[in-house]
Amino acid sequence: MRRSLFRWFSRSNDPRPRRRAQPPRTQLSVEPLEERALPAAGITAFDQAFLAQAAQTSLLGFEVASVAAARAVSSGVRQFAQGVAAGYAQALSQLTPLLTAAGVSAPVPGDIDRQLLARLAAQRGRFVDMTFLQINAQLSLSGVALYSAASAQIAALGPGIADAVNGTLPVLSQNLSSSASALSGGGYGNSPTAFLTSLSASAGQVLATIAASRPSS
Repeated sequence: MRRSLFRWFSRSNDPRPRRRAQPPRTQLSVEPLEERALPAAGITAFDQAFLAQAAQTSLLGFEVASVAAARAVSSGVRQFAQGVAAGYAQALSQLTPLLTAAGVSAPVPGDIDRQLLARLAAQRGRFVDMTFLQINAQLSLSGVALYSAASAQIAALGPGIADAVNGTLPVLSQNLSSSASALSGGGYGNSPTAFLTSLSASAGQVLATIAASRPSS
């Protein structure tokens, strides 16, 4: 980036006369129609965006929970993590055919996802439990916001998407509640206090947004 700026600055301050710029040549590249992933009838841009984000969240949630299921100190947290992983696996199995029908690529872990996984992997002892509960609460809250936005216009969703929303939203809400309860009553001292305060504020904003998006009766 700095090198590009330097070159631009040098050209803009060069006293030598410039040659008249030639119009760029346009090269057309036509992709064979049969090789494109075309969405099925009734799929909208909103459907595609929702499915992509939902699959990304489910993949990360499954990987985080799988780490905690293997490394958590508390048997209760390990058992909870196993249930969370199974829930995300179920969501992914339901989303996979919908992604294909919508012409949406399968999720791939991004930089932020890898950072969260690395943060969890670096923990030791009970910090594995606490860090998992915090990450799971954050993922659950973002999932609740995402699925609630889809639920607000459920009648307009593409084929099969409404069933995925109705099936997964209650699971995410329960995951959020269970993680918050485990953090507040798990004997972690004052460490989760600031996190829970921030989580509560964020949850309040999500609930207010959900309420505002619902059509008035």
